[in-house]
Amino acid sequence: MGTRFQPLLLIVAVFAVPAVLGGCGGSSSGGGSSTSTTATTKAQDGTPAVPSASAEPPAGSPEAIPPGVPRRGNGPAKVANKQVIDAWLAALQLGDEKAAARYFAPGALVQNSSPVFIAKTLAQRTQFQRILTCGAKDAGALAAPRDFTVITYKLVERPGGQCGSGTGHLARGAIRVVHGKIAEWYRLPDAPPPVGHKRGPQVKPAPAPPSGATPGGADPGVV
Repeated sequence: MGTRFQPLLLIVAVFAVPAVLGGCGGSSSGGGSSTSTTATTKAQDGTPAVPSASAEPPAGSPEAIPPGVPRRGNGPAKVANKQVIDAWLAALQLGDEKAAARYFAPGALVQNSSPVFIAKTLAQRTQFQRILTCGAKDAGALAAPRDFTVITYKLVERPGGQCGSGTGHLARGAIRVVHGKIAEWYRLPDAPPPVGHKRGPQVKPAPAPPSGATPGGADPGVV
């Protein structure tokens, strides 16, 4: 049986969602540590905190990061790629989710402590921005194989979002820019894997929804 498409609304978001970690999720300016990628409690003040990706999902699981995705970078990121990523982050920080979505290519692959999803329509790409309830700033970008950029984000509040105690925390991602658009976007563990880390088999992305279906109840007229 093939992998079923799941609404993008259900993806655990790197920039915070109502499912949160106790304590200090992930790497942070406060130096706290977390337990697992699946812990779901609230911060002591009741506000959302960024989910942790302290450990990579097991190889072969639906949430496994594809083996072709680099976990670490080396050397300065390409200027053109960094400009696209920083422009996307700037739109997200302003709370302009549709503008942020336009930096993603049609059919972009996205994965955030979830299976890999294909965001074909503008509605799906906008839905993905909507669940990123923190904004983020570029805290360091490195070049990586296959024209990826491995980036460290510093999480910030943004209009229309609720970053809560996730504010100021750090998170990592791998982004591939193709022809000026983000074609692949993956959440990475909060720290690079040890040298010599072996990866599991390739996990196929979830297919796009049937014609007319949209993630999370998005407007089917937006394409």
